[in-house]
Amino acid sequence: MMVKLAPLICLLVAIMLGFVRKMNTGLVAIGLALIVGRAGGMSDAEIVKGFNSSLFVMLLGVTYLFSIAQVNGTLELLARKAVGLAGNKIYLVPIVVFLLASVLSAIGPGSIPVMALVMPFSMALAAELKVSPLLLAPMGVLGACGAGISPLAPTGIIGITLSAEIGQTGIELPYLLNSYISLTIWAMVLYFSLGGHRLRSEATVTQAELPAFNPDQKKTLAGIACMVLGVLILKVNVGLAAFLVSFVLMLMRVADEKQAIAGVPWGTLLLVTGVGVLMEVGIRLGSIKLLASFLARFMTRST
Repeated sequence: MMVKLAPLICLLVAIMLGFVRKMNTGLVAIGLALIVGRAGGMSDAEIVKGFNSSLFVMLLGVTYLFSIAQVNGTLELLARKAVGLAGNKIYLVPIVVFLLASVLSAIGPGSIPVMALVMPFSMALAAELKVSPLLLAPMGVLGACGAGISPLAPTGIIGITLSAEIGQTGIELPYLLNSYISLTIWAMVLYFSLGGHRLRSEATVTQAELPAFNPDQKKTLAGIACMVLGVLILKVNVGLAAFLVSFVLMLMRVADEKQAIAGVPWGTLLLVTGVGVLMEVGIRLGSIKLLASFLARFMTRST
């Protein structure tokens, strides 16, 4: 019983240390996985197999490509140009922010990087247009979260990969649509309840006021488009496609390589894959079955 319970206890310990000591939960989980795995009779090779290398490659490739786009200013300029389409129709700006965050999140970066981009951008835009940041910023967050589980985005990749491991396939479209529709409804509630449809301002953001994409930024946009087409049409692995595009872009020196590598959310990648190692140990030792049987005592059809 203790062998089955130990991985679950270690997971709680890893999470607590992450909150209290600000340690990376994934790194803690890998360390604890060795102790628990050995105690349960597993070999080191069996423990290491819990590291999902396929998931890691997909996450790293996508986040690295969009880190390049972030470093050379492509994403920020694209965002400002998209908002500029609204012109003097300020009431359309929150909708554009929502759609922009949705598209950016869906094609690769995922929710967290896009929120990190859209939040300060929305706050600055709200001050520039003299409208409430309480409307613009949440609209961006909702758009990023709603589309952030597309098959091209890190969160979607995680969900789809883990679902496939337990035999649940073909969920890509329902997974995305259910999330996006629900958060679109919340965005509409927010938009109308905070008076987004009544927004007026003397200030405007037009395309003419914005610089054109420079050659490096155009190459980056073309590279992202090639990655998306390669995944959707040729069914290339999204991580490998992103690495290929990143390699070509760096050959053309479209961004500083050190800054692009530093922009990769390494902590998040280690968190996801590290916890996966501990959970795989738990699966092999029967921890998940133990947890499922415990929960089954309280679950009914209605709950």
